[in-house]
This record gives sequence, C-alpha cells and structure tokens, in this order.
Amino acid sequence: LADVFPRLLDSNQPSVLAPALDLANNMARKHGVSPHPAAERFDSLLAVFGAVTLQLQSLEENPRQFSDNVQVIQQILFDAVSLLVAMCDFFAQMGDPRSIGKLNQALALKHRRLKLESAYALAKLGESRAMDLIVELLQDDSSRPRALAYLHELSADDRIDPQWTSSLAKAKSDLAIWLSQPEQFAIPPSRIALVEQRTLQWPGFDGPQECFLLQFDYGTGAVSYTHLR
Repeated sequence: LADVFPRLLDSNQPSVLAPALDLANNMARKHGVSPHPAAERFDSLLAVFGAVTLQLQSLEENPRQFSDNVQVIQQILFDAVSLLVAMCDFFAQMGDPRSIGKLNQALALKHRRLKLESAYALAKLGESRAMDLIVELLQDDSSRPRALAYLHELSADDRIDPQWTSSLAKAKSDLAIWLSQPEQFAIPPSRIALVEQRTLQWPGFDGPQECFLLQFDYGTGAVSYTHLR
C-alpha cells in the first residue's frame, strides 16, 4: 500500500482517480486498513469534489457548451459520476464534517445516483434530514436497491414501506438497472408500469415462477419510445 498510496491519488484524470479511490475505500472498509489510504488527500479531494460538482451543474444546464457529440458528453458524465460516487463513499468513511457543505451542493444535482450517494454520506455524518431523501428515492426504480441497502445499514428499516420490498418492486428495479447499462439505453426509463403478472412454468427453472410483463417508456410528449419486456 505504501508503494501505491497516496501518490496514485495525485492524478488529475478521472479515469485513474475514480478507480484508485474505489480501491482505497475497499481497503479501508473490507480489509480494515487504517488510516484510510486516501486520508492524507482529504483537503485536495474535497476541492476536486466541489469543482466536479460545478462541472456537472453546468453540464445539466447546457450540455452543448461541452460538446455537440453525444458520446463525448456521455463520457464526461460517466467520468464525473464515477469520481463523485467514489468520493461520497470516501467522505462517508472519513466522518469529517468539513465535507457536509460540498455534499449538500451535490444534492442539488438532478442525477439520482449522485443524490443517493450524497444523501448516504450526509446521513453517515449525522445529517438526519438526508435520511428523508434516501426514503424518497425508494420510489425511483433504478435507485431502490441501493436505497434499501443504505437504509438497512443505517438501521432505518422502519422507514421502508413494504411496497418497496415486493416482488413487483424488485422486478421494476431489475429492469431499470438493466436498461441503464451502456449496451442498452445507458439511462433508466422515465416510467415502468405493470401490464400483467402471472405465476407460470418458465424454461430453465424448477417449478412455477412469478412472471411480470412490464411496459417501459423513454421521453414524453411527441418524442417518446415505449416497449414491453
């Protein structure tokens, strides 16, 4: 570890810094490394977090100022989100209240994954109102599995409505997360609705299975896409 950290975190490339910070977080959480391998870089990482948050705010307001190429914009978004998610985990583990202000700025972003990760870090830092946002994000199909896991970790199971742990809720989440993969649509759908639910014999399974036919929509109004799965 001493040969790698904290020097690896001096990189200014998100494609290097994000996985490096993920590795540092993993070493601290799962292998008990103390102090955290990135602890010496707290101040610089906090500054980077603020700068990337501002970049994402500008991207949400006017993506064309960055590029007219959709793939370029998607790569910028992917790099920024990956880095901020790793940093939220870092701040949650460090427990330093100096990160609260920057995390609150990230809550203003529209990106639901970043809202959830920022809210989790704030909850770990003792900000009780952040718990309300995690509960609110249970309604979002793509965010639900992580929100459930975080509420379990935060000993807030009593805040979970049974509807969000149902088999239908899980099916919607599975579909939303699958559709969010880069090889599919890269973003979650705007809506998922149940069309039919039945218990059927299904190839590859022993015994009857609970099956769902779901309709998912992208976009609204004149420009939209609807499909069944």
